[in-house]
Amino acid sequence: RKISMTKIELPTMPIINRFVNIAMEHGSEVKLYNHDRTYCINGKSLLGIIASTEWNDLYLVCEDGLYGDFVEFFSEE
Repeated sequence: RKISMTKIELPTMPIINRFVNIAMEHGSEVKLYNHDRTYCINGKSLLGIIASTEWNDLYLVCEDGLYGDFVEFFSEE
């Protein structure tokens, strides 16, 4: 099982809701970290993701097999 980390953007509530809905469809862990990995939240937590909007950068960490479901949120940086 390979785990990867990718920068994502969740700028609005409708986008955050879509992300959480997709994350909830999976039995595997979906985690979000800040840039230096000092903070971690459950990617299935609406409240956690809303709180993470204070971070400068947001990174998705999940199994490689799930990445295709989250491509629309990948940052272009």
